[in-house]
Amino acid sequence: MFYAYILENLKKPGELYRGHTHDLKSRLGEHNAGKCPHTAKFKPWKVKFYAAFESIEVARSFEIISKAVQAMHSLKIIWDYDPIERHYENQATGKHHTRGDP
Repeated sequence: MFYAYILENLKKPGELYRGHTHDLKSRLGEHNAGKCPHTAKFKPWKVKFYAAFESIEVARSFEIISKAVQAMHSLKIIWDYDPIERHYENQATGKHHTRGDP
């Protein structure tokens, strides 16, 4: 079996890493031992989600799709923020927002 997985950082919940492997238990151990450059500085990790597949190609595809969905979600957040529209709303209402205000 092959696995696509999502890890979550134990010190910073919400910090996620996505990957694929043929041995999920060993791969988690590698992430927590600092053997993976992308996750070494954020250890320790726990498995938040995994799915099993019969081929490495399908597991890899699932990982790629998962990353794309995350990227689209991030872009939607950026896209939904319209500073020009907020400027005109603020002018009309007289409200002044500081950085981080909704």
